[in-house]
Amino acid sequence: MKGNRVDIVHVLGSGSAKPTANRINSSYLIETACLSLIDCSGSPSHEILRRGLDITVLRHVYLTHGHADHIYGLPSLIHSLWMLGLFREEPLAIYGSPKTLEVGRALLAPFGLEERKNAVRIQWNPVNAWSATDLNSQYGPPVTSFPVTHGNDEAVGYRLADTIFTGDAVCDDLLASAVDETARSIIIDCGGGLSSTPGHAGADDIADFLRRRPHLVSAHLTHVGFSSDEEELVLEKFLDCLASVRLLSDGDQFELS
Repeated sequence: MKGNRVDIVHVLGSGSAKPTANRINSSYLIETACLSLIDCSGSPSHEILRRGLDITVLRHVYLTHGHADHIYGLPSLIHSLWMLGLFREEPLAIYGSPKTLEVGRALLAPFGLEERKNAVRIQWNPVNAWSATDLNSQYGPPVTSFPVTHGNDEAVGYRLADTIFTGDAVCDDLLASAVDETARSIIIDCGGGLSSTPGHAGADDIADFLRRRPHLVSAHLTHVGFSSDEEELVLEKFLDCLASVRLLSDGDQFELS
């Protein structure tokens, strides 16, 4: 909270790449003094407008990695901003690893979205995929990127204020180094369901991760691809954790720590 303003995380999607009826692919809208996106699935511009928010104050897109379910909405977003006549002077800042930004630009190319008349100005900002980096921003809370393990891919998570967004990641030393004692909340990949799978954490290892970090007040499980029948079993793994643990659903919102 800044003054009388409450900073909000809007869950645009909480699902994995495996389609389900109740969840679309994971992405988040951060409402602070400006708007920022973490990953870019679906139709972000429509989601912003549907919530009655001011799309003209969108400033940042933070991409965790270049897999289709996390980045495919980028052409739709840029095309929508062009249709609205936005970002013709001040650029939209897009962050990601070099390989992720390469994928992003390749997605825009078939539509000529960077070459057309009055194209949206984009500032492509590569982040270090191998070490934590403070990102300069004149808007919103301080942001740090940090490397995570997601198979053999270049992947990063982001810290905004005291909240950690892991993106797709396993619970290993890389993630542990990003969650220091000042962190209060974590939005964490539970794509493995009850136990981890290659590139994704599961309830067993997340619960152990939380027990070792009693300073975390809340944990939000995301990238959900398992069945609703398994949800109760997943949550039972966290009964002895100090943190408040919940499974995210599309449309959820909560305060940014």
